[in-house]
Amino acid sequence: MPAIDPLGRSPADWRRAALIAIGLLTLWRILCLAFTPLQLDYEEAQYWFWAQEPAWGYFSKPPLIAWLIWLSTALFGDTEFGIRWLSPVMHGIAALFVGAAAARLADARAGFWAAIAYATLPGVAFSALLMTTDVPLLLAWSLALYGFVRMAEAGSAGWAIWTGIAIGLGALAKYAMVFFLPGVALALLCLPGLARRVGVARLAIMAGVALLVFLPNLLWNLDQGWITVRHTGLPAVEASLSQRLGKIGAFLGGQVAIAGPILLVAMLGGLGAGLRRWRRADTALSPLPLMAAFALPFFVVYLPVALFAQSNANWTAPAFVAAVIAGVLYWLQHGKLLWLKLALALNLAIAVLGPGLLVVAPHIAAAGPLLKGMSGWREIGAEVVAERGREPGATLLFADRTFAQRVIYYAGLERGQFAMWNPDGTIDNELERVASLDAGAAGPWLLVTPRPAPAALTDRFETRGERREIAATLADGSERTVYLQRLEGFRGYAP
Repeated sequence: MPAIDPLGRSPADWRRAALIAIGLLTLWRILCLAFTPLQLDYEEAQYWFWAQEPAWGYFSKPPLIAWLIWLSTALFGDTEFGIRWLSPVMHGIAALFVGAAAARLADARAGFWAAIAYATLPGVAFSALLMTTDVPLLLAWSLALYGFVRMAEAGSAGWAIWTGIAIGLGALAKYAMVFFLPGVALALLCLPGLARRVGVARLAIMAGVALLVFLPNLLWNLDQGWITVRHTGLPAVEASLSQRLGKIGAFLGGQVAIAGPILLVAMLGGLGAGLRRWRRADTALSPLPLMAAFALPFFVVYLPVALFAQSNANWTAPAFVAAVIAGVLYWLQHGKLLWLKLALALNLAIAVLGPGLLVVAPHIAAAGPLLKGMSGWREIGAEVVAERGREPGATLLFADRTFAQRVIYYAGLERGQFAMWNPDGTIDNELERVASLDAGAAGPWLLVTPRPAPAALTDRFETRGERREIAATLADGSERTVYLQRLEGFRGYAP
């Protein structure tokens, strides 16, 4: 592809500008995390609990998220900031490698705009405020894509090893990394000459290294009866046609929210142009067909799932790594730099103002409902600790996983200090895997629930104390009430 840098700036200028811009944006996000009022989401609290005992796997996810939280909290403590600060850092690194891949496919100027485009995606701006499995997945995906481009350029075994390590790490973050492999297959099929340039030997090295990195989790799953693999299956949802249309509408709306409305137009144009050039590309590394190959598998799978079952909008997130590059290159090739700047200005405003607004949100009455679900938990945790102190020797008993995860974190509970009510005996989450209440357990228990416990639960105990309540004020001024009850003499689950 011809150079698209009419300004005549040196590659070093573009790289330096990208590094400074993304560094400043990352610093802003870290500062906002230091002052945000957002308490942990239940998934973040869940991953923190896993991190207390790093392992090769967990019930619902591979282990990388727990390892990262173990590392981040070792440096900054078991605070919300300590759990989350690596998220904007990883997104910043991912942005630089997205830019590096675009620079290899075009030039440094394209690399600059691609890096900024990724860093300012509204989906990334939101994701950078939380520590979720998507964050290391997107970093690994960007590293793998860059490595594959370099492997195709140089035909180097070293880059095949790099790409394999990135794929393996991505699979340890989230099994969606497997979509990288059909992306490779499509690229080899649809770009004449790419297969010869990459070579079977280097593909074998890439796949072998990826498997080697991922192998410990595979063996852990084998030992545990494939619990994570079985849990990762697609959901089956029965719904009417109108409900299905509503679900796919929400899914498509989520894609707009991830990309931003203007930049999404560029992405669709770039990916569409790439698809039209499949098998007709003039080079083995034609950028738009290559990016279309890595983005397409997600939408081929998840669009039908959104219609007939249920797809979360973020499930397609790795597709936007390639889509960003495709959109930027497409608009630069067609001289639409002004539109690109407009799209990125809009996304940058969201990326800067969004986290800033969360910092001042407690002082804005209208923001209360948005913060409601992620407020009040610290106060509940402190109250639970106080109530537990009044019940010496009692083990806390929970019956709601999402509620339990946050109470465990904010009450500072360790394994052995709580149990999970599990009457059907099936293991549906990590808490039940490690802490299900077993028949014959000695007790006593302090039952903690977000709503009054049903008689089907409390009647299974010989002695039941008076139910009492604790409460916390939420961001919107409402209260979260939690119910506690001392129980003794567990008679087993069967009536």
